[in-house]
Amino acid sequence: IKLHPDCVGTEALAAYGKNPPKRLKTLTIEGDQVPAHQSPVFQNDEAVGIITSPVNSPRFGVISLAIVDSQVAVDGTLLQVEINQKRVNAVVAPVSIYDPQRQRARG
Repeated sequence: IKLHPDCVGTEALAAYGKNPPKRLKTLTIEGDQVPAHQSPVFQNDEAVGIITSPVNSPRFGVISLAIVDSQVAVDGTLLQVEINQKRVNAVVAPVSIYDPQRQRARG
């Protein structure tokens, strides 16, 4: 969002953008089962997010984008994803796991 100084909500949007309550992150999921879209994500039995785009990647295994609470959106954090009524371990990773430093040319 481009913040315009004359907009009524500029200050509120800037404050929200500095510390959003949720973040989009990649989860690398153990095993070979792909979770369903909108499967819950847990940390210590507390729901902290939701799966948005699960896929079985030939290069990275089972991965998914997820919307998770900001406090658990730290790379390397261990979470659990519910798959077929069982919880499977998942690790928070950068959104771009193939090129995390974004050094590849966009083409």
